[in-house]
Amino acid sequence: MSMLLSDADVRQAVNYTELADGIEAALKVQTEEAAVVPARMNLEHFGTWLRVMPAIVPSANVMGLKVFHGVPGGGARYLVLLYSVTDGSVLAAVDASYLTAARTAATSAVAARYLSPQGPVRLGVIGSGLEAETHCQALCATGEVSAIKVFSPNEARRRTFAERTQALLRVPVTACDRPQDAVADVGHVVVATNTGPSMAVACQAGWLGAGQHVTSIGSTNQRLRELDTEIFRHADLVVLDADPDQMAEESGDLIQYRAEGGVLDPARTQTLPDLIGGKGAGRERDHQLTLYKSVGTALQDVIAADLVYRRARELGLGTGVAELCQEKQFAAAT
Repeated sequence: MSMLLSDADVRQAVNYTELADGIEAALKVQTEEAAVVPARMNLEHFGTWLRVMPAIVPSANVMGLKVFHGVPGGGARYLVLLYSVTDGSVLAAVDASYLTAARTAATSAVAARYLSPQGPVRLGVIGSGLEAETHCQALCATGEVSAIKVFSPNEARRRTFAERTQALLRVPVTACDRPQDAVADVGHVVVATNTGPSMAVACQAGWLGAGQHVTSIGSTNQRLRELDTEIFRHADLVVLDADPDQMAEESGDLIQYRAEGGVLDPARTQTLPDLIGGKGAGRERDHQLTLYKSVGTALQDVIAADLVYRRARELGLGTGVAELCQEKQFAAAT
């Protein structure tokens, strides 16, 4: 049997502590070259686009791929196909819309374990969409968050977000009228925006101060911006969740930084797998400004899908179907 997991199934099965722990363990394995995570494939045709992201993670006994796409005038759709490494069977087909936001937030929570200030922190969030919501949930589930401040351009949305988040997470949440107010006097800044084709910048370097940790997850393709490029220059440590060369070709923030002559200094730039694997150091001093920049990886998707699949089975969620993708038998050589 294969399992079909809807968006509603995924939402019920997500456990942020399990996701963060599982992703952290898998990222450590990646540094030991025990996982296969090739470059993603990006296709585009007159406004229609398709991205394919495969990975094999033998330590978890799974492999698979995420595929997501968009068409002119429409939104994006996300799907993960999960396979067993042992016998090649299709374990699940997973609606990955919410899953993508959840695994992004869980991975940010992993990075925060190494980069965020110690102890309870105040969280400043720019954005009030799904990714902002999942980041608040993941960071509260995996760490100590004493209060949250949020800004988004739409006053009604940010106030509704603040009310809903406070009721759900039971921490004080304040809606701010200006983005600089949301990031002032906080230990951890989360920039989770969709500024759209305007290429607008959501967070300015001048608003940030020493000792803060910045998580940026909204600029994941060439046409999206989120960060003032001065933030890359001012950061004492920059941690990327994917290959630096790949990200420099895909993230609008890094593309603009390079266009202005910026270079990712190896002395203060590393990848999240290397950080977790002990090949680099995280936050070492209280006054450091740290930056975690994410575009997401297939390993994160496959591990998250596997954890949600296993938990869904325990909870009796999902729809079982006759095994997808029947095995083709090859005739014996003669």
